[in-house]
Amino acid sequence: MMSRTLTGELPFKTVYLHAMVRDKYGRKMSKSLGNVIDPLEVINGATLEELHNKLRNGNLPEKEIKKAIAGQKEEYPDGMPQCGADGLRFGLLSYTVQGRDVNLDVQRVFGYRKFCNKLWNLFKFAFMMADLGTFKASGNLDVDIMQMKLSERDRWILSRCANASKITKDKIEGYHFGDACASIYNFFLNELCNVYVELVKPVLRNKDDADAREAARATLYVCLDTGLRLLHPIMPYITEELYQRLGRREGDSTESISLALYPDPDKQEGLKGWINNEMDVKVDAVMKVTDGFLKIRGSYFSGQYSKKTPEAYVFAKEGDVRIPYITAQTSDIKTLAKLANVTVLKNIDDVPEGCCAQPIDGDLQVYVQLKGVIDFGKEVTKLTKELGKFQGMVKKIESKKEKPGYEKVPIEVKTGNEEKLAEYQSKSKVIEDTIDMFKKLAM
Repeated sequence: MMSRTLTGELPFKTVYLHAMVRDKYGRKMSKSLGNVIDPLEVINGATLEELHNKLRNGNLPEKEIKKAIAGQKEEYPDGMPQCGADGLRFGLLSYTVQGRDVNLDVQRVFGYRKFCNKLWNLFKFAFMMADLGTFKASGNLDVDIMQMKLSERDRWILSRCANASKITKDKIEGYHFGDACASIYNFFLNELCNVYVELVKPVLRNKDDADAREAARATLYVCLDTGLRLLHPIMPYITEELYQRLGRREGDSTESISLALYPDPDKQEGLKGWINNEMDVKVDAVMKVTDGFLKIRGSYFSGQYSKKTPEAYVFAKEGDVRIPYITAQTSDIKTLAKLANVTVLKNIDDVPEGCCAQPIDGDLQVYVQLKGVIDFGKEVTKLTKELGKFQGMVKKIESKKEKPGYEKVPIEVKTGNEEKLAEYQSKSKVIEDTIDMFKKLAM
């Protein structure tokens, strides 16, 4: 109204209305509950005493102050963690799923502060390992890069970058901000950091193959540049800071990332040329195998065995089209899953004794050699003790169900007991199977 009166123009044509922001338990924020979340406290952090003093300096009755202080002690025993403006902004947007109230958990927002740290570390890696401080980017690098000696991993991450660009842009334009956050988060964390960066480290260390190293540097540069511009509307501060540290392309004098071109594969020929659906299919097969090996590592190679690098094997039925991809990328699988060697077998009878299996799907399985790596006797003793704990929990719930009058117990309590019982029985079965397997392998 004021803008129309003073300037004769409307300041905006679209208003986005978000759902109500509640506390993490779904309660409406109230001073008497002590669950009001001040954005400045989330951004800057606050000690528990500072939170208490804010209540004491208000106009609540003494009874309500004591109640609210008790709530704060339970919710923030170490005070409100410092999340930063970008962390809060990303957190609120990631919660924005249409039709749902926002149950704001500050610890989840703090997780996005850690995402900011991950971005800082990614740039440290880029400048130290890839020496991006001296990288000279051509003005048309998005197009020129496709003429370089790109590896399959380079082509894959470029395709994933273009895919993330399209999804993020489309979701922002459609007001699906939570989905936009998920897309760019997945690209930076799961694809760029957890996969590509790990795979490209040996390439960057090897200065004998200059062409491959230069292609990896160029790939990392365009992914960082594109990713920052993609993330900027969601995290404006850290992206501006990192953009200023990243070298400009030849002829580019853009002063701020907010003035830079927003990535759009539908309109920009460079990004459009990165899309490679075939490469996505190839690497998807490799990642499924890698995830299978990582599941085995998570189950059997923790604690004292965490640094072990066992022998591993892959078997697929004859004619499986994924085998050539997996065979070509065994070195990458070995790197990501921390294995000594990965051997692709043509016959399932060739799987050595002492291996643990992990099915990927109906036609594909992976195996890891445990014999000679794990002390089965010690593991059986440890697992037997753990099994006794879960079996005790099962008996406790079953005895509750057998007590007279259990049929009068509230339905929500019964449901909770059934869920716990199913969980404990499932965990007991997994441990029993593992013990049986270890006993057989120990023979």
